[in-house]
Amino acid sequence: MQDAVRKSLAPLDATGTSEYPAYYDMTLKIAAQKAKLGMDPAQAAQQAASETINSRYVFAGQDGAVSYRVPLRDAQGAAVDAQKVIRQAEGTINSLRPSDIMSTLPAVPGVPLDTIKGYQIRRIQETARWMTAGDESGLELAFIDDDGRLTQVRAANGQPFRRTWAQLQASNAAPDLSAYRATVRGAR
Repeated sequence: MQDAVRKSLAPLDATGTSEYPAYYDMTLKIAAQKAKLGMDPAQAAQQAASETINSRYVFAGQDGAVSYRVPLRDAQGAAVDAQKVIRQAEGTINSLRPSDIMSTLPAVPGVPLDTIKGYQIRRIQETARWMTAGDESGLELAFIDDDGRLTQVRAANGQPFRRTWAQLQASNAAPDLSAYRATVRGAR
């Protein structure tokens, strides 16, 4: 039963949330009760996970790996369009401009800062990982740096690069991918 619950809660665990142990315990208790009433343990685990977690969040990430969760309701109880959030989060990565970020790379004599930022943006676009903000108000962007470390992206003002649920739902337009496509073509 424990393995079935772990498997059912794997998307939540993949987000790295500190709440996982509490949800695991709650889900395990619900699944055990369902199994006690005669339900197959694997089915009980799936149903319990659906009742405790999957009805509250949509899990997403880049390249098939789960790295964040989108609540179906924000802290004030308003509905969150998770699919729109996911699309706009991807569009945000693809449309980054040098003016959007602060460079964490060292200055190179004779190389313009926008060129250095352009390299960093390509790296971000190739290895981006959105993560749910600790207060669940939105997403924070990170990437894998040249040393293989998960590094937080800094906005131009030096603060973590973050988008709230409202910001990610606000745009009705499809993201402009032309700059991203040109950057990717130029990097090859």
